[in-house]
Amino acid sequence: MPKPGSERCGRAAAGDFSGAHAARAHRRAAYDYVLVVGPGRSGSEFLYRNLRAHPDLALPEIKESYYYRSLADFRRARRLKDADGKILVDVGNLAYMDAALVPGVARLRRDGYRVLLVVLLRDHRARALSMMRFRRSRGERSAWRGRRGLEEAVVRDRLTPRQLQAMFRLDVDVLTIHFPALIDRPAEILDVLAARCRIARFAEVRRDVANESEDARCFWLAALGKMGAGVLRRLGFRRTWQRLNPGDNRFTRRLFFVPRAANRNDLSLSGSAAQCLETAGRECRSFIEARSVRVADGVYLRTAADPQNRAGPGPSAPRSSRA
Repeated sequence: MPKPGSERCGRAAAGDFSGAHAARAHRRAAYDYVLVVGPGRSGSEFLYRNLRAHPDLALPEIKESYYYRSLADFRRARRLKDADGKILVDVGNLAYMDAALVPGVARLRRDGYRVLLVVLLRDHRARALSMMRFRRSRGERSAWRGRRGLEEAVVRDRLTPRQLQAMFRLDVDVLTIHFPALIDRPAEILDVLAARCRIARFAEVRRDVANESEDARCFWLAALGKMGAGVLRRLGFRRTWQRLNPGDNRFTRRLFFVPRAANRNDLSLSGSAAQCLETAGRECRSFIEARSVRVADGVYLRTAADPQNRAGPGPSAPRSSRA
C-alpha cells in the first residue's frame, strides 16, 4: 500500500527490490557516491525524501553530512550505512559554496570512487523570495535585520557561473535538474536518475510538498527553536533533531508555525538585487546548456569524458540536444 502523498509508478519490475534482483542492481551501479549540491529551496528536501525510499541508495538520517570533506568519514559512512554495493548519497544545500567541495571530490576520484554531482537549478529570483520567506519563518539570523538582511543573504548565497565552472572542471559526471521539472514530473526525473545510476526504477514517488512556506507563530520562538536545533546537531543528536524536524514532525510544525496566508506577499527584492539575481540566473543557465546535453526536458548531463569538461566560463553556443 503506497504511503500518503505517494503514487505507484505502475511498473511490475519497479517494486522487485529483494534477493537476486537487488544483488544485480548493486553490482551494476554506475557510481559509488551521488552528491546533490543544492542550493536550498530548489527541491533538495523533496528529492531527499524520494531518494531515501530506494533500497539501492544509502542516505544519512538527515541532509548535509558533507562526506566529501574527509576520506575517512566517507569510508566510515559507507561501512556504517552498509553501502558496499550501494550508492552512498549526500544532499548538501550549501555544498556549492563550500571551499572543501572541489578538493574533497577530487580526493575521492583519486582514490578510485565514481562520483555523480547533481545540481538543482531554480530561477534565481523565485528561489531568493522563497528563501527569504523560509528564513524569516525559521527565525534565522539573516532575518533579525528584517527585509534588508534577508535580501543581502540571498544575493550573497546565489549560485554563480564561477561555482559551476569549478564543479564542471572536476573529473565527474554532472547532472543538472531544473526545479519545475523535478516538482511537476518527479516520476520521469527519478527514472532519468535511476537509469543514469544503473539502479532499479523507483517503486513509488512522493509528491507531497516538503518545507512549504509558512509563517512563524512567533518570530523569536522560531529563532529559539533554530538555535536549539543547531545545538542538537553540534552535540551529535542527529536522530533527535530529525524526529523534531518541522518537515517531518506535525507537533513541532504546529507549535512553531502557522500556514502562510495565500494573499500575503510582504517580501520583495530591490531593483538592484533583482537585476543581480536575474543576471546570475541567466549566466548559469547559459553555462550549463553550453556544456551539457539535454537528456530530458529540464535535465542536462555533462559527462566526465566530455572534451569540454576543462572549458572555461566564456560564452559558447548551446550544444545539440539528444534525440
